[in-house]
Amino acid sequence: MYSPDTLKRLNDEAVAEYQARVESEEETCDYCNEKAVEVLPIYNPADALREPPVEGAYSTLCRCEEHRDEGWGEDDIFFCPDCGEWYIVNHSWDIVAVMTEDGYRCQKCAAESLEGVQFIDLLDNLRLGRTSDFLRINGVPGKEMFWEGEFSQYSDFPGFTNLSDVADAIEAKAEGIIGNYDKVYPIIDHGYQFSVSLAVYK
Repeated sequence: MYSPDTLKRLNDEAVAEYQARVESEEETCDYCNEKAVEVLPIYNPADALREPPVEGAYSTLCRCEEHRDEGWGEDDIFFCPDCGEWYIVNHSWDIVAVMTEDGYRCQKCAAESLEGVQFIDLLDNLRLGRTSDFLRINGVPGKEMFWEGEFSQYSDFPGFTNLSDVADAIEAKAEGIIGNYDKVYPIIDHGYQFSVSLAVYK
């Protein structure tokens, strides 16, 4: 079952309070009773591309020196090298991190470096069962969505269950709007337990 995000975040002041407690040796490690030496604010990588954007930390990670050096707590978070912040990988069933060739990125940084794909290549890839053109991003700033649909590999799903059908639907919607060699921006704008919401921007 999908659990919707409450969108309640720790503001900068709340994070600063945690960090002040570490500096005054009042905060303990999340994994033991030793005093914490750092507090990492952890963000949701989808927040910056929500409408409206959501600000603040999703959670914090307090670690002592030993558990920091051993990387405790990093199994389900990632560091985005482009913006220098830590983020959660998924929220419930939805993977909110963006997997790129160079590892995870937050959605804002990934969106800023989107190069797009030629329309004809997108259709060909879908008909070959390839979905790597679709990145998990809430939206594409500055671009217009012209197609959206929900896909699942389960045959009894009421939406799309075949990628060739997805390609056909996108091609039909793009008739007279998109040329074969125009750049388009395919994304996964939401993930559910048994399906994903796909969208294509121009």
